[in-house]
Amino acid sequence: MAGTNKFLVFDENVGNIETDEQYAIDSQRIGGVSTGVAPSALHNKLYRQVSIMAAAIGQVIANQNQNASDADLTTLANALTAAFITPFLTKAGGIMTGPLEMMTTTGAAYKNMIALGTYGTISGYAAGGIVAFGMNFYIDNGGNYKYKTTHVSAGARGFVFKYNSTIPYYFDMGQIATTADTIFTPTLNDVWHSGNDGAGSALDAGLLGGKQPSEYAPEIRTYGKVTLNETLAIGEEKTITVPLGGSFNNGMAVVGSIMIFFTTNSLYTKVTGWVGTGTYDGKGGSWARESLGKITDYSSGLDGNGITTWGDRQIEGKEFYINGTNLLITLKSHDSEEDTVTKTIYYEVW
Repeated sequence: MAGTNKFLVFDENVGNIETDEQYAIDSQRIGGVSTGVAPSALHNKLYRQVSIMAAAIGQVIANQNQNASDADLTTLANALTAAFITPFLTKAGGIMTGPLEMMTTTGAAYKNMIALGTYGTISGYAAGGIVAFGMNFYIDNGGNYKYKTTHVSAGARGFVFKYNSTIPYYFDMGQIATTADTIFTPTLNDVWHSGNDGAGSALDAGLLGGKQPSEYAPEIRTYGKVTLNETLAIGEEKTITVPLGGSFNNGMAVVGSIMIFFTTNSLYTKVTGWVGTGTYDGKGGSWARESLGKITDYSSGLDGNGITTWGDRQIEGKEFYINGTNLLITLKSHDSEEDTVTKTIYYEVW
């Protein structure tokens, strides 16, 4: 049942009352009321300040399902005890009946830590989904590992759990000197146990010659071709998606007068083929997307008629790589008029 509060605020309408500034310098507030008629505005301020504090405390008591009333001193004292002392643990300890949660967003360096004696800790990094149990270290709210105490040889060691991993981790910094609240970088090692050894565990116990058994399976290759028929407006950049029918990591393709070697990283795409700026001065060459900044510019990939891989001389190949289960090809027009690309791509992926 909800508690009640019988303590009310005097001068609720705040009428005929001194301001805070007037009250602060009032000589009768400072030195006490003089003989004679007491100023009403001064006393209204006095009674309001006292009564509003009493009403506020009474409301806290009521919020804790207790009754605040001036009917009896003992009853009021018991209500204060029940509202302000009984629900809370003292420094000497006590029993909690609900969960204890520690979390903060007040700063990256804040300690999300429960200390267990001088060296023991439970800490966590909420944004990274990490919880750690350890000796002489904690993880702050920015995900940094820090020493708990300053010691000549305590070092730090402990177990770390990550939300996106079923394998726990352990580290040991050795018996080294530590300085409280300084950052260090541990090497997290997988913890072996009877539930994570064997095939598919990602641990040495489940490896054959340092590899998973599935890595010895025959490599699957897929071959195909696709014909582009794309119209690019003046200055347009267009990405064409070619479904591959599965997930692959590497591939090669022949497009016009060039051969492209590609992966899932667009920077690692490499090209070899015909390069030149005209019909008769072309020559063989090779280049990388990472260094050129594109697959081909509009002087690369010329055939015997001075036509680029992608159409006329003003079409540039920007990207050529695997994304998920698709091959992505990005073209950009540098022409002064609309242009159409009609080209067959022969590819192989694995």
